[in-house]
Amino acid sequence: REQSEPEALGALYYVMPYEPGHSLRERLSRDGPLAIADTVTIVRDVCDALAHAHSHGIIHRDIKPDNILLSGRHAMVADFGVAQAVSEATPRAIAGTASTAIGTPAYMAPEQVKGDSKMDHRADVYAVGVLAYELLAGRTPFGGEERADTSSADLMETPAPLTEYRSDIPVALAEFIMKCLAKHPEDRWQSAEEMLDQLEHAVARTDGSETPATLTRDSNPGWSMPRVGYAFVAGVFGLAAVAGILIMRNRPATSTLELGRARQLTSEPGLEVQPSMSPDGKQVAYAAGNSLHMQIYVRSVADGTTIPLTADTAESQWMPRWSPDGRRILFLSNGAVFSAPGSGGLARREIPSTSGGMVTSATWSPDASDIAYVRGDSLFVLTLETGASRVIASGDELHSCSWAPDGTRLACVSGNHYYVTVGTVFGVGPMFGNRAPSRIVLIPAAGGAAVSVTDGRSLHQSPAWSRDGKTLYFVSNRQGPRDVYAIKVPGMTPPDRDPVRITTGMGAHSIEFTADGARVVYAAYSSNANVWAMSIPENPPASQTDAVPVTSGNQTVEGVRVSPDGRWVIYDSDLSGNSDIYRVPVTGGTPERLTSGPLDEFRGSVSPDGNELTYHAFRGGSRNMFQVPLGGGPVQQITSSTGQLSMANWSPDGSALTLFDMVTSDVLVMHRDAKRRWGMPRTIARDGWRPEWSPDGRAVAFVSPTNGRIGVAPADSGAQRDLYVPGPGDPLAELAVFAPDGRRLYFKSHDARGRAAFWSIPLAGGRPQLLVRFDDPARASNRFEFATDGKRFYFTIEDRQSDIWIAEVARPD
Repeated sequence: REQSEPEALGALYYVMPYEPGHSLRERLSRDGPLAIADTVTIVRDVCDALAHAHSHGIIHRDIKPDNILLSGRHAMVADFGVAQAVSEATPRAIAGTASTAIGTPAYMAPEQVKGDSKMDHRADVYAVGVLAYELLAGRTPFGGEERADTSSADLMETPAPLTEYRSDIPVALAEFIMKCLAKHPEDRWQSAEEMLDQLEHAVARTDGSETPATLTRDSNPGWSMPRVGYAFVAGVFGLAAVAGILIMRNRPATSTLELGRARQLTSEPGLEVQPSMSPDGKQVAYAAGNSLHMQIYVRSVADGTTIPLTADTAESQWMPRWSPDGRRILFLSNGAVFSAPGSGGLARREIPSTSGGMVTSATWSPDASDIAYVRGDSLFVLTLETGASRVIASGDELHSCSWAPDGTRLACVSGNHYYVTVGTVFGVGPMFGNRAPSRIVLIPAAGGAAVSVTDGRSLHQSPAWSRDGKTLYFVSNRQGPRDVYAIKVPGMTPPDRDPVRITTGMGAHSIEFTADGARVVYAAYSSNANVWAMSIPENPPASQTDAVPVTSGNQTVEGVRVSPDGRWVIYDSDLSGNSDIYRVPVTGGTPERLTSGPLDEFRGSVSPDGNELTYHAFRGGSRNMFQVPLGGGPVQQITSSTGQLSMANWSPDGSALTLFDMVTSDVLVMHRDAKRRWGMPRTIARDGWRPEWSPDGRAVAFVSPTNGRIGVAPADSGAQRDLYVPGPGDPLAELAVFAPDGRRLYFKSHDARGRAAFWSIPLAGGRPQLLVRFDDPARASNRFEFATDGKRFYFTIEDRQSDIWIAEVARPD
């Protein structure tokens, strides 16, 4: 028993909230079928509650109107009396109930009716479909709860179309519900999280003639749901209490912005990114080069004449921003902020680099009297006249800030600064264009708390203001490829509408409007990365020209590992639209997708017995670890950090995981007990990223995000030691992996020109030996990730291309 269990006079007791409202069953009995708006809101809340329960390994198994409470304008899921803790349900435990179908027949999935021992969380998905069907049609798909043949109908019949009962049901919503009711679990929505996402899409598609009036206004004054709804899970399974979470659901917005004719401004191979238009619209400043080294250029829009902004530094330069008067261009370099004349010339340092961290964003105020910049987790404003800086806000990974035209607010990105980062900074190697989620936030220029404009479930980047400061445009992949979205933001209150996509298939990386709003300049970015392999050379150094492809296709792979049995390459890919985990034989072949959730999953790692998969994903702005059985079953969240936990790796005996926190740079180990319950992560080393186990499980190697050194720490306790500290001109380690014999480490690095290399260093210490050099620019391995089975290196080869475009605004906002 857990020490936290409530106990009085030797007896355990449960504490549950008292809810004075009535059940959804009572509402249906009184009013009959519900308005579409009410149905959508209730289903959203139920899905959100189930997503929380499923993430804790719990299946409800009895979703029905009787167990949905309506109280204080909240919809709550109650009565977990027949819930099943899937993460602890062994075949033996399930066998005891396999012959008995537990639940309410009218709402039971076919596999639940049959007492299938492999039943999982998708049975709840089916029940939500029955619930939604009943709310709209006034009856369940196969009749009432008391019908004796309900269960057999569930197995054999197809539900009648909802339009037979209601003519005002939008097609997209009907399709959403009917997919929930698929007979086979694999044909339904695969998770409650996916249902939340797809329900939003279904509602967004109900526009024009397909949108009933009840979608935006409740027609029943007896009970209504506000735009801000709450999903709360109440009930107990064993001694587990499942808590609720607050969610916001917004109505669709509209925008009058239309883009017209577009033309390409740059066409050089490689990257031309981060364009900034001069106030008069005649010149564009941008960064060009590769993801390790870029330089700022200024190009004439009329004739294409191009000049370098400065010639007095060899350091990488990025994120140019024109001053409001068009005289100077602000940019980032070597952790500091500089400016140079727009016509080219010597750079002037505006904000120095300090031990407090590198500057990740800098932009002029509308009157050019101030510079807003981000260092560490703080947003500062520097007053140029006095030279004084003040903190106005703090937040997670703030960057890409943009002042509102009236100077009262700034829009910034929170999260995934690697998307715009150039060079081997923050210890991440060249991770430009990273796919991790992020959000757009508003911050008062006078100081104060940030307000979220978007959620953090998708990538949201490059905020740009309309001329009147009432609309914010940004780049997002929330509905697939990166496009431009718009949302109304008249003040500092959270928007009450969803963003609207205003382009299709643009593939934009960043955007900026001209001062008059007549044109928009953007970088069209594309990336294609696949897994390649090559033998570890016996007579080094060798060239990567000997490498052969393991995967193929129009996709971007970031993380790559080899399964413990040496049979599979485990990797993440955006082939399906968002990042999922796949595996493929080490010699190549047909890939197998291992995850299929609506959100992004990264850096998969398979347990030594081959039965479990761990990965990290983003929930609520944080990276956390998740685990799923490879044989099928619900996803379990195994960490609950507010930090950024990444790259879990299994110990050789399967009893522990290594991981690291990208915020604190702590190397962590977490163990699980004999009941397979994970404990809290414990710090074993500082200033370390990307830990890797030794073959005997006694030590963990890691790299430093500050200076590229390699450290080794005991897995249980003891002092860490430096195995390799690079000197001037030495390669900086980005990821270090033990050789199978445990006598040496392999590590990857990039030089100043962006060329990758593999090295070897003895565990006893000494100088690194160059093994493989990537001297073919057509086969660049941009990211730090690689894996080895002791015979071959596995890594990604990536083609990154981006050009600058300019488009006319046919109808300004």
